[in-house]
Amino acid sequence: MPNRPNGGVPSAAPRLPDRLRNAISVRHYSPRTAEANVFWTRKFVVFHGRRHPDTMGAAEVKAFPSPLNAVFDGGTSNATSRADVAGPLGG
Repeated sequence: MPNRPNGGVPSAAPRLPDRLRNAISVRHYSPRTAEANVFWTRKFVVFHGRRHPDTMGAAEVKAFPSPLNAVFDGGTSNATSRADVAGPLGG
């Protein structure tokens, strides 16, 4: 048996949220950015039945509902549309 510091039990690979935080930290982004990415990645994974993102492709990304989808499709989100209608009244 190889000499392992944890008593011979092989260590598990880092989980996805930890991998995300590490990748963002290496790029010197803020911790808040890391947490926002972990938050949305968790929503994405749950939306797709807890499948790992490595097993998904462009079709799954496009199927994920996001306020940004409207921006990238050339439209605006519902919240933006409501804000435009409310105007300076803020209602």
